[in-house]
Amino acid sequence: ARVLPQSPGDTAARLQLLTVEHIVADPGPVAATVEKLRSGLSTATATGSPEAAALVAGIALGDESGQSPQLARTMQVSGLSHLTAVSGGNFVVVMGVVLLLARWGRTPLPGQVVLAAGALIGYAVVVGPQPSVLRAATMAGAGLVGVLLGGRSRGLAVLSGCVTALLLVSPDLARSLGFALSVAATAGLQLLAAPSGRVLGRVMPGRLALAVAVTVVAHAATTPLLVMVGAPV
Repeated sequence: ARVLPQSPGDTAARLQLLTVEHIVADPGPVAATVEKLRSGLSTATATGSPEAAALVAGIALGDESGQSPQLARTMQVSGLSHLTAVSGGNFVVVMGVVLLLARWGRTPLPGQVVLAAGALIGYAVVVGPQPSVLRAATMAGAGLVGVLLGGRSRGLAVLSGCVTALLLVSPDLARSLGFALSVAATAGLQLLAAPSGRVLGRVMPGRLALAVAVTVVAHAATTPLLVMVGAPV
């Protein structure tokens, strides 16, 4: 293989295969399970239109391989291409469902965090180690640590340490809009999710109030960045 640059200014590179690949071993149990889940999603959406199936795969797993050039172009022009990239929102939905079920089951807080962390790791394995996945998983993990420790100051300290470590490992993230959106959303949740949930709890059930608060706060925290780049909000 030969090494080629991804794009000007990027530190990442890609390998271009020069010879025919040879299978040296069967996939392990984790890879086989992941492939089974991906195949199941493809089978479940095979009866619909190809474009709809491509959107489901993109939104759920960040898999854009099924998108036609026309669909990809339409998504870009409409400002909706971010929907088919795995982001912190995907992890929030997955972990939110797990936490909601754990709370209904009256699981103690440490148990809730452990279950949510397991869901986080499992989802990250299924979607694959893409840069956006690693970034979103790290941000979500920082949020879980903040929930476990309690208190806004400690949660923000964990988030700050996480951001610093990611930037030291990959300085290119400093110019990534996705990274900025992840940080803004996580910081907003650390600061405002709980107070907003208490306010909304006056007019709706507590669990529903928290779910609504998380969605509203994350959107509000990222809106200034989206407006700055001209994305529809």
